[in-house]
Amino acid sequence: MAAADTQTQIVAMLESGRPEVQAAAATVLGELGAKAPAVVQALGAAAQSDHESVRLAALEALGQLASPKALPALLDALAGPASTSPAAARALAALGEAALPGLQERLHGAPPWAAARINEVLAQVAGKKGLSALLDGFIGQDKESVIKSSLLFRHELKTVDPKERRALLPQVTRFLESKRAAASDEATLGALRILGYLEDERALDTLLEFAKAKRASAVRCEALIGLRFALGTRRDAPEVAALLVKLLADADKAVARTSLDTLGNLAPPPSALPAIEKLALGEDAELAATATLRLGMLGPKAAASLVRVVLAAPEARAQQALAALGESEEARGALVEAVLEAKSDAECARLSRLLQPHARRLAKPAIASLSRAARSRLKKSMAAAEPLLALLGLADAAELATLLREEAGRAPAERARELYSALLKSDRAKDDDRLALARLELARSNLDLASRSSDPALELFSALARRGIPLADELAADQKLTPEHRFYVGFHLSEIVGLSREIGHEVLVEVAKGRGKLARQAKAKLKTTGYEE
Repeated sequence: MAAADTQTQIVAMLESGRPEVQAAAATVLGELGAKAPAVVQALGAAAQSDHESVRLAALEALGQLASPKALPALLDALAGPASTSPAAARALAALGEAALPGLQERLHGAPPWAAARINEVLAQVAGKKGLSALLDGFIGQDKESVIKSSLLFRHELKTVDPKERRALLPQVTRFLESKRAAASDEATLGALRILGYLEDERALDTLLEFAKAKRASAVRCEALIGLRFALGTRRDAPEVAALLVKLLADADKAVARTSLDTLGNLAPPPSALPAIEKLALGEDAELAATATLRLGMLGPKAAASLVRVVLAAPEARAQQALAALGESEEARGALVEAVLEAKSDAECARLSRLLQPHARRLAKPAIASLSRAARSRLKKSMAAAEPLLALLGLADAAELATLLREEAGRAPAERARELYSALLKSDRAKDDDRLALARLELARSNLDLASRSSDPALELFSALARRGIPLADELAADQKLTPEHRFYVGFHLSEIVGLSREIGHEVLVEVAKGRGKLARQAKAKLKTTGYEE
């Protein structure tokens, strides 16, 4: 059977068979590469079928054949049902520049949804003619459609020879300079996207002009993004960096944010640091967060700026600045320095709290500095020193215990009581510390036996008794304590079953050795609590 006869039979099946037979016939014709006018005409008719499977198979076949004679049918299919228009778009793109006249003709006067489909096809036809049609197609389109088409064009650019790609730049530049582009922000935006996608440094001047021009925010931002593509891997571009730094202060926050992001691709000039710091301290939370992150990426040279953000920014942003400072010893040193130089108790407390997550990694010199500062603040008040004491406890518990113990040993009674109380909250307290606080509490007790259950002095002595501390000897050796103090403690302990009672008896025995009413009361208490000589 001759090939022509075979094609005739398959075409007949395509024209009159069941839907599944028609779809199969269309697929076979595409695979055979049959480009006879009758075949193309039959596939074009099938592309308008009521059955989606037939339409898809016919459009896929026409894409394989890439016959210009199918253009009218493909254009009709492109404007047809949404389920099969992508297949029509692929078939039209396969025609290449041969499809451009028909696409451009349909583009004029097309409703927005139809124009968007045509633009997507134009974006897939690389080369000067395809680009020209695409740029013209941007006129009158919405932003979303323009972006989608430009992304498709970017994909097609990957197949274009580098030399040919360079030749496209003047075409885009001329379009951007035209009155048509000036009248359409969407068209300008699309052209700027394509200009960036060309990845050509010759586009820098044009992109810079649009970035600083009095145009819509989206247009300016697109120009700034285009700079990243045009620069490629180049980091040293002083003229670009200078403009970006200037735009960090732009009233349009979107422009400032995009400038900041683009600046991240370059080696920033010295003027960038204060400008970024200003953003990090600004009122726009999102922009400030981005600026703080950017400062962190600049490394040690931005440490001082980040510390200033920690000092002045709200809590959440200060925490972010802390995180941006990183784990370097230099960064932690800068924070410690800020704590030490705090001008007020409130600022010291805030900075100490922010530094706490880093406390365990502080170096010994930093810990020593914090310890000295805490001792100095203790001269003012316990409250003034508490933030530093808490920080020191996290950094070096042993150093904190030594500090509290030494300062308590030479402080007036009330301050010593506060210091020992703080020391006993740590796991570094010793029995001598507990005994010292117990004595201080006892010295200020009203010695009221009726209300002794709430006396902190007795709580401490009871705990010491349970630990087997020889309280009788300790109390007898303390010349500041009176027999009344000793009786009070012994009375309380003697009512507790166990070791505490034994120690309480020892204390009362010493009191009973005296004379007078108190000695008689001690003997009576010994008797009622079961003491045996």
